[in-house]
Amino acid sequence: MNNLGISYEILGLEVEALNHYEEAINVKPDFAEAHFNLSRLKKYKKNDIQISKMKSLLSSGNLNQSDQIFINFALAKVNDDLDNQDVLFKFLNKGNRLRKEQLNYSINDYQIKHSLIKKIFRLDLPSINKELVR
Repeated sequence: MNNLGISYEILGLEVEALNHYEEAINVKPDFAEAHFNLSRLKKYKKNDIQISKMKSLLSSGNLNQSDQIFINFALAKVNDDLDNQDVLFKFLNKGNRLRKEQLNYSINDYQIKHSLIKKIFRLDLPSINKELVR
């Protein structure tokens, strides 16, 4: 259902996408990615039941890191819709921090890899390859 929702969203069929994301959540209430996908299309109102479901999921302590990221970003979107800027940034910061941990990105590692690639492509081609290039 979630994948069908993604497909419908790509095709620009938002109503169908919303329906499939909601169905995915009905089948599997802790499906964090479906909550996130739904949040990108849905405009939340204050008493929306999905908000309490996502908060409950997050506070349960049963989510893996990826699911925590999805739910934090979804709740950031909720609070953006509700114009709760302070709470929005709380969830956004938490989601970004978790995502950064997950990526384990290092600018130093990137610079080393980039430098090696530049060195490789600066090397002269062997004479046999020069013949093929002509």
